[in-house]
Formats: sequence, structure tokens, C-alpha cells
Amino acid sequence: MKALARLEAILQEVMESPQRLLSPRRLHPLELAAAVTRALEGGILPVGDVVLIPNRYTIRLHPADLAEIDSIRRTLEQELTAFVARAAEERGLTLRATPLATIVAGSDARGGSITVDTAFDEGAVTRVQGDLPVTPAMLAGFTERIARPSLPPAAAPLPPAELEVLDRRGGTERRVPLNGAIVTIGRRTGNDIALLDLEVSRQHARIDCIPPRYYVTDLGSTNGTRVNGKAVAGRHPLHSGDVIEIGGARLRFRQGG
Repeated sequence: MKALARLEAILQEVMESPQRLLSPRRLHPLELAAAVTRALEGGILPVGDVVLIPNRYTIRLHPADLAEIDSIRRTLEQELTAFVARAAEERGLTLRATPLATIVAGSDARGGSITVDTAFDEGAVTRVQGDLPVTPAMLAGFTERIARPSLPPAAAPLPPAELEVLDRRGGTERRVPLNGAIVTIGRRTGNDIALLDLEVSRQHARIDCIPPRYYVTDLGSTNGTRVNGKAVAGRHPLHSGDVIEIGGARLRFRQGG
């Protein structure tokens, strides 16, 4: 089971208990997972013949948001820590030290927002590139740079991309711009694209980007995800014009001018 689908399965029972459904929650745990994923991918550090990622993830929430999940905070920290390890393995990335995710209050955090600070443990990076050692000072500068949720300065701009939500006749019902961030699709209203279709799972699929290409991933849904009529497994690359079928809904991927 993929990392994000496994995390959802573990947390589903807790988050959808009668007590939780009646509470006015602002954040869903999968939003935390999405923020951690962006920080993980933003923290990629090529060193010699390996690609490292940070092992420390500090998730900062508004105090009111933190209080709202306080009863399950330790569970979330444990599962997000395991999620980092699984996500790194899926992507073929290297952790030089045991990962750790912690959730804390951020005095300057806005309600409903998530900030993830990343860091490498001192001494976690031991390889050298040529004769040049990776020093703590180099890592400190890198950690500061990746704390901001933006593409590295050297990265080329992403070509414009969007999803067209199609109606039954194949016309475009609405357009959803893609800007490189993770987009979740499912029946639950908290998804980026919510589809009111009983054949669609609550958290059905995900669109993400490894520049310059976008991918669709089925999140362990009941009825699966298809691209151009064929079922997909794992992360599946998208090409402009591809039609993604999710339950009875269809979405067309467009990229380029």
C-alpha cells in the first residue's frame, strides 16, 4: 500500500468517529501529510551518488488548530514519522538518520495554515562529493532555503497545466489550475477537487508534480483510477489530453500553451 493511502487508512477511523465528525475541525491529517511531502521533496540534496532528504520535520500550526487535534497529536506524529520513511523509500531517496516529525504551535502561524521546517541532524550527512566535505554550514544554508515552500531558484518555470472537470456530454464543467502543488481528488468535501459521486472514494486519487511532469496516483480507492480507459497502479505519468476516470467522473489533463 502506498504511503499516503496507508496513512489515510490508519487515521480514517479516528478522524471519522462521531465525536470528530461533530467537531468544527479546520485541518485534516492528510493536509499535514501533503505539507510534509512538499517539504520532503523541497529538501532533496544530491550528494555524490545518493540523493538525501532531511530527517527532521517540525510542523507548525496555529494554537487553535493545534488544540483541535491535541487528543490525537502523538498518533499523528508517529504516523507522519513513519510516512516520511515510506515516502522516501517509494521515491528512491535516502535518509541518513531516523526521521522524526513533531507538531508544535507557531506563534506567528495563521489559522488553517501549515508551515513545515526541515533540518538534517548534525553528522547525519557523512558522504563527500569529490574532495569537498558537506559541512554543517552548508546544511544550515540549505535548510533555511528549503523552509520556504517554493521551487529551488535554478528550477525552470513549470508549463501551465490544469484539470478540466468534464460533464456527461464531454464538455468542460470547470477548470482547476495546477501549480505544482499536490491536488487531492475524492468524495470528501475537504479535497481540492470534491466529486459528489458514490463510486468515488473519500480520498480517491492525487495529482502531484516532479518538474516538469505531472503524475496521478490512486490512493487505494475502492473502484480504482483509470487513464484513457486503462487502470493505473502506483504513480502514473500524465500527458496533455489524457482523460482521468474516477468513479463516474472524468477529468482531462492539459499542459502547455
